[in-house]
Amino acid sequence: MPLPIDEPATEHCGACRACLDICPTQAIVAPYQVDARRCVSYLTIEHHGVIPEPLRPLLGNRIYGCDDCQLVCPWNRFARLTDEIDFKPRHGLNTEQLIAVFQWDEATF
Repeated sequence: MPLPIDEPATEHCGACRACLDICPTQAIVAPYQVDARRCVSYLTIEHHGVIPEPLRPLLGNRIYGCDDCQLVCPWNRFARLTDEIDFKPRHGLNTEQLIAVFQWDEATF
């Protein structure tokens, strides 16, 4: 039996621009429009080439994804945190400089 089709999402953003303003690479180019070629999550997870040089400084210390847009979205205050341990923050890595991480040997990694 096929699953029922979800209702189309409704517009909830109004004048909110939080996600557009927080995006470190300005990948969110307009409401509901993402230029994946600039998205940190795409560049660090799915992109198979080198990250374009102009975008590299904008990555900061991110090595796998971003989620800044998700963190600032007021609608996400309704979300419930998971108990899944794999999704819990791993403290200590958020302050490492990316260049230092690249210099880690296998044991340190």
